[in-house]
Amino acid sequence: MSPSDAVRASLYTNSALISAAAALVLPNVPAYVYAHGGDALLASVVLSSFSVTMTLTTLKSPEIIEGRPAGVPVCLGCLGYGWALLPYLLHPTVGTLAAARAVQGVCSGFSFPANLATALQLGRRTVALNNMISNAGFVGGYALSSYVKDPFGDCFLLSVVSAVTALPLLKLTLKPMEIVSEERGYRVIPWAALSLTFASTLPNSAITLIAPKVEPHGYGPLIAAMTAAGGVAQLAGPTLGEIPAIAASAALCALTMITGMNWVGVLAAGAATGLMYYAANVLSGGGRGVRSVSIAIGVGYAVNQVIVGAVMSEGLNGWTFANAAALALVLTTTAAVIPRIRR
Repeated sequence: MSPSDAVRASLYTNSALISAAAALVLPNVPAYVYAHGGDALLASVVLSSFSVTMTLTTLKSPEIIEGRPAGVPVCLGCLGYGWALLPYLLHPTVGTLAAARAVQGVCSGFSFPANLATALQLGRRTVALNNMISNAGFVGGYALSSYVKDPFGDCFLLSVVSAVTALPLLKLTLKPMEIVSEERGYRVIPWAALSLTFASTLPNSAITLIAPKVEPHGYGPLIAAMTAAGGVAQLAGPTLGEIPAIAASAALCALTMITGMNWVGVLAAGAATGLMYYAANVLSGGGRGVRSVSIAIGVGYAVNQVIVGAVMSEGLNGWTFANAAALALVLTTTAAVIPRIRR
């Protein structure tokens, strides 16, 4: 195995494990809040505590990690993600869970940009495969999330293991955005990356809040199916190219709105978010450019989870709202990006 192959293997393994760890926890956050008398709005606020701190951290972290070994922020971030759960594990309450999620957001604000910057530095195929493997980790975690006895404890253990698997990433130094984009031929449009990433968080916010309500004993597989569709769609990104991938995501959002929240709609929404996210990754340009994706994820989930929660609390259809808003954002971004690409 060549050094670059070893780095890729380490990246993929870390992505799968930390994603599985996150997925075990994510739907169990609203489930825990609902079980203790909270409504969708409170659940969305607890979920968003992670997103707020991740956003604040990623305002600066991509600059801090640029020029450093990728393994440092990835290993320490994953390790911290697990240890952040200790207060909740020792004294489980809605408050300690919200605090744990907030600390996890800080840790992810370092590990996630480093993971994405590493993949972009290694090329489009690595980006697509890394996202697909990350999604596979999410699928496994989501599928088990409503059945395992101790999802938060299991998250702690998986996070520690994921940190160990990332040690070979110490061999790779993260290059500046300008060097990565020139070497790989990326068109750097950070605002488009931000917009598309933000759009992708809308359906994902909706499924996380809605699934535990409509399937209280089997919400994991429903979320896992949507995530799996996104992972498979990622693989088509390098072949399609950025603009066709964005256009396909818009068509899939429209299909989701027509079908509603059934298996066809859930799979279409997953594929749509996967294509949006792939295009956003490439348009970020790598290096500190991944800040646009990281911030959009943090702001997207922080804002969209609360908005969807509020929509649901008013008795409205959160699923239709989320996918309609995502479609509007994708269409607007496409109209603005096409002239820029053609110049």
